[in-house]
Amino acid sequence: MQKIFYSPLLGLYSTWRRLLSASTATLLASCALLLLASLANPVNATGFYKDFVVINGNYFYTNSYVAGLPYFQSVDLGSFDRGNGVLSLGAEANTFSDNGDDVQPPQLFYRVYLENSTPGAFAALNLGFVQAGLDNGANNKKWNNVSTLPNLIAATNAPGKYVLEVYFQSERNYNSGQFFYDSQNGGNWKAYFNVTGTVPVQWNGSANDGNWFNAQNWTPNQVPTSTTDVTIPFMSVNPRISGNGNIAQARTLIVNGDPNNAGAKSLFQDGGELQVFGDFINNNSSFNQTGGLFTLAGSAQTFDGGPFFNVRIQGGGRKALRGRMDIFTNLDFTNGIIVTRTDDVNRYSVDLGSSATITGESETSYVLGVLRSKDQMVAEGSTSTFGGIGVELTPTTGSPGKTTTTRVTGPDDFSYKGAGNSRSIRRGFIFQPDNQGDFNFTLAFHYFDSELNSIPEANLLLFRSLNGTTPFSKLNKTSLNNNTLTREAIAGTLNATFTLGNSDNPLPVTLVSFTAAPTAQGAALLRWATASETNNKGFAIERQLSKDQAWQQVGYLATGNSTNGGTYTYTDKSLTVAPYAPLAYYRLRQEDQDGKLSYSPVAVVARAAETVSTALLLSPVPVTGASLSLTFAEAGQAGAEITIINTRGQRLFSQTTQASSEAALSLPVEGLAAGVYIVSVRVPGQAARHARFVKL
Repeated sequence: MQKIFYSPLLGLYSTWRRLLSASTATLLASCALLLLASLANPVNATGFYKDFVVINGNYFYTNSYVAGLPYFQSVDLGSFDRGNGVLSLGAEANTFSDNGDDVQPPQLFYRVYLENSTPGAFAALNLGFVQAGLDNGANNKKWNNVSTLPNLIAATNAPGKYVLEVYFQSERNYNSGQFFYDSQNGGNWKAYFNVTGTVPVQWNGSANDGNWFNAQNWTPNQVPTSTTDVTIPFMSVNPRISGNGNIAQARTLIVNGDPNNAGAKSLFQDGGELQVFGDFINNNSSFNQTGGLFTLAGSAQTFDGGPFFNVRIQGGGRKALRGRMDIFTNLDFTNGIIVTRTDDVNRYSVDLGSSATITGESETSYVLGVLRSKDQMVAEGSTSTFGGIGVELTPTTGSPGKTTTTRVTGPDDFSYKGAGNSRSIRRGFIFQPDNQGDFNFTLAFHYFDSELNSIPEANLLLFRSLNGTTPFSKLNKTSLNNNTLTREAIAGTLNATFTLGNSDNPLPVTLVSFTAAPTAQGAALLRWATASETNNKGFAIERQLSKDQAWQQVGYLATGNSTNGGTYTYTDKSLTVAPYAPLAYYRLRQEDQDGKLSYSPVAVVARAAETVSTALLLSPVPVTGASLSLTFAEAGQAGAEITIINTRGQRLFSQTTQASSEAALSLPVEGLAAGVYIVSVRVPGQAARHARFVKL
């Protein structure tokens, strides 16, 4: 059996392709981090080795030949009538891991489009865990989804030859950013099918009144129903759904905006209810809802994101979200599950606005994937519910300010992984407050029984991680009642990931904190603390002066074992004579007695500013808008490299100047989180210059 091995460099290439539509800043930062990972780690034996696309119950193999089964690539899937044809999609993936990676649940990404047309976004089909230990591999795992079964005919809007394009994706360890693929070497797998039958009912606007319920506005002359496929082109007279009690219906609803004017609207709703029983395709974000109710009323639906006023989920089944969905008022669940992708929370999520709420979630009706509550004000002494996403926060000392809270709910076998076979439940909350200081607070963490991952409910404890991965610190619990774990008097940072684990098999409790700070003499003072130490030999202190250099050991502390942990300090005096760089990066390399190594998060020291030039003028400072003006003498000279990095040394933006008559450059900073950043200017033949700014 052929195995497809995961290489970090191949993963870097694949991730680069997947992020082409992301911003330049995000792309550069992601690829730089992945490149560092690839240089630091050897080739890892983790990947897909036997996968299938399941069409109408028939299995087609992709990456490995299986006797007796057809090959998926370029296969003709047949011809289907647009009115009553069924082309159901399922999938099976088989993964292997020979190096201890915790393989996360794979997803099949798919899209359907007319041949020779511009493809739309991919939708995700989550695969659940089925069985382990197959094909003579103890860590081989089988995953599938042969129950959701979206009907691909619903994604078509006219007769013709269509392309079904797919690829498999999984992550080596949760939140590691290290994905692996079964994707035909980045080209994806493609099959074809034909669609026959009449074109769906189409808006013509001939009555010139914009009334959805006027039959004269439709071709043929009939108002759409729950069994009617509807296409709305961009026209001078567009349909509007208004009035109390009016109910507009469609099966598959395709809204085509102006291809030359992204954001131009083709369908308006300011009242009534719009019920969609099939797929909802919102091309160019051309649906504008400012009132009324939008209802996903069918099952096994696929729908595009965009801004929504009020949304209801009913009809059962899973509704696969393509893109990001912004809720301004309320998202209400009656019966059904919204499924989002989990590989990019900024592009694929359900986002609640600052005053929006989510209601009606239950064991069988909820958001599966990423749900965010954005920019909620959190003040000392008050309880914030974040729109009802399943967590309550009450600061008793200090005010976090505007806070974005992200809930991640994973599919089967999802978890935050700890030491050995320790795992969390299938839910976590990530807090990102504007104020980054330490607080004292109470946290009430809600969960569903289906998310317990076989952990006995009585054993649940609260854990906190600074970066969403190991190490986790154990926070215990104050009470546990009615699927809610409460922990009072939590001290320390809120800027972290919180989840629930098993007291009998806890997530690892090792490194609690690691910080680095400059001294007046130009050295670096490092401090770290552990909660417990087992089989520990000692800590090596490693330093890096730029991201293109290898890590160098600058010190070592031999330690013993302690069930209560310890606190440590180390002063790197060698930094005073090291070559100048504006930032120095530090990490700990923890060594076990058996030779096993693990690394801490990176801490950063900003070095003395004697080379920071006042010739760089930033305006406005602090910056609150979308751009920052940078003025310097060589701004109009070609070849100057401009970069923005954060205090962890991550490069977030880069550009090279072109010859011009301008004395200032405009730098995009809208996507930066609140914090401190450094602008670096490198003019050919000159020393680098640096300036700091604060983004509010």
